[in-house]
Amino acid sequence: EAMARLQHLLLEGPSGARDLLRLPVRVAVPDQTLPVYFSLRVQLTTADLVLDKEAIDFGQCAVSDSVCTHVTVTNPSALPTRIGCLQLPRGLSLRPPAGLASLLPGEKRELEVTFAPYTDTEFNFGLPLTSSCNRKLPIACHAEGVQPALHFNCAKFVLD
Repeated sequence: EAMARLQHLLLEGPSGARDLLRLPVRVAVPDQTLPVYFSLRVQLTTADLVLDKEAIDFGQCAVSDSVCTHVTVTNPSALPTRIGCLQLPRGLSLRPPAGLASLLPGEKRELEVTFAPYTDTEFNFGLPLTSSCNRKLPIACHAEGVQPALHFNCAKFVLD
C-alpha cells in the first residue's frame, strides 16, 4: 500500500528503468508572500562492480618463475568508485600496485594479476578485492607450484 502511494514519485531515468526519484519541495521564505517550489531529483544506482572472471586458474608454474593473467573490472554505477586489495596472499602481486584504482561511471579497468609460487605444492587462495562502498569482490585462485624442468648443479658448463 505504501509503495503504491509512492509510485507517482518514480520516473523513468536515462537507462529506461524507473530509477529516478522526484520529490516535490515547498519552501516558505519569511517576509515573502509566495512560497518557493522546486523538485529534488535523485538518480538511483547500483554500488556493485562487475568482474569478467569469477575464478583464476594459473595452472602449473615453476618455483623460480611467475604466471600472469588479466582481470577486467567494470563500474556500471552512475557514481565513481575506488577498488583495492590491501592484504594480498603470499606470492601474489597486482598492477596497479595493491589493485588501487579509481573507476569513473561506466569505466572498465584491467588489473594484471601475477603469481609466483614459493614452493612446489598446490595453492588455493582468494584475491580479496574491495570497493570504496565496502563491497567484497572475491576471486577464487588456483595454482600448482612445480620444480623447474631444468636444474644445474655445477657452477660452469660449456655448450658446443
